Amino acid sequence: MHSKPKVLVIALEYYPIQNANTAITGKLVSHLSDRFDFVIAAQNIHNGPEKETVQGIPVVRTPFHAYSKRDKTDNNTASDLARMVYLKLVSKYKGDEIKRKNVYFFVRDIGKLENMEEIDLIVSFSNPFESHYCASLLAEKHGIPWIAYYLDPYFSNATYDKRDLLKRKNTEAKRLAYASKVLLTYPINEDYRRLGIDFRDKVVMTEMPGITANDTPETEKNPMAPVKTGDKCSCYFVGNLYKDIRTPDAAIQAFSLLTEEADLFFVGETYRFLQDKMNGPLHNVHFLGRKSKEEVAQIYKEADILVNIGNAIDNQMPSKIFEYISTGKPILNFYKVPNCPTLKYLKNYPLALNIFEQDVLHDTISCSKMIKAFCLQNKGKTVPAAWIRDQFNGNTDEAVASFLGEQMTIALQENK
Repeated sequence: MHSKPKVLVIALEYYPIQNANTAITGKLVSHLSDRFDFVIAAQNIHNGPEKETVQGIPVVRTPFHAYSKRDKTDNNTASDLARMVYLKLVSKYKGDEIKRKNVYFFVRDIGKLENMEEIDLIVSFSNPFESHYCASLLAEKHGIPWIAYYLDPYFSNATYDKRDLLKRKNTEAKRLAYASKVLLTYPINEDYRRLGIDFRDKVVMTEMPGITANDTPETEKNPMAPVKTGDKCSCYFVGNLYKDIRTPDAAIQAFSLLTEEADLFFVGETYRFLQDKMNGPLHNVHFLGRKSKEEVAQIYKEADILVNIGNAIDNQMPSKIFEYISTGKPILNFYKVPNCPTLKYLKNYPLALNIFEQDVLHDTISCSKMIKAFCLQNKGKTVPAAWIRDQFNGNTDEAVASFLGEQMTIALQENK
């Protein structure tokens, strides 16, 4: 008999993979470790140890079954190639073809690593959707209550083939029939409500975490602090850019008229579709590539303005926006669609300028003037940390973790 309920967390992508979803999963689980006895199950994509403890939480990894022979034409390692194959499988998955060997081998192998009779509850995090699929098979087989926590949509995900949307939708409904609760964040909930889903009675709307305590002394958090003058304004975008979904064209066009006033820096992965811009005559636009967490933390401290670029879709929102808000820095938000989910939060943030990208394309001069004025007026200003935590309390890591914990407790009680 366990003193705390034992919870199996299915997160097929987890440490050492680092992305927004793995970070959120780790934070929520860590915040609830005093209430639940967790074990995180992931796929061993990078040939790590079968079992280890990561930030105080046990992690088990099942063998990875994708093709992993060394490519003789380059210096890629077997684990690098396995990850590439895995990502291709995920990106090309359509509908019921999810019944491929790596999913079913995972379900088989997790039964060898963990005694399922000791598991009281299953919680799965997506993306990828395979986490939910594997959890549904375990819940179906062992009769264990299961909570599906969505960090990205599935059937309406813009990265999948639109021709197979109905097939994915049917697969999703079939597997989620075994879920006790389905937790959807704001943009996914709005999207699924609009498109209609068969598991609506199980849906619980949850917020996305990300607001954290800022360790800068409150004395430095004076919104009326004097504005620095004489230097160009340093504006930073931190995150990844994606072809057709999160492109920087409008931001670059607006800043092209501010060569004397501001520099725009892109921090994150650089991709092939950006090569023409990176090699072009961009006098005040700089691509810095990927940086470590420590380097990003320093960038947040040194930046005058943080730049967000919204998605061309309305059912996914960059979780980075809450990191931005946590800094208290001024935020310049380029949004692509009128119902961009970032507006729900940034319209309530006092040091934000929201610019519709179509306006930039139609009247670059006027938008550049607005950006210049915003930078000059707000450079050096910050929003007090206490105000941020009060106004965005529902998005603090503690609040979201507490809500998840409540839903987990309810699911356990309903299963008695």
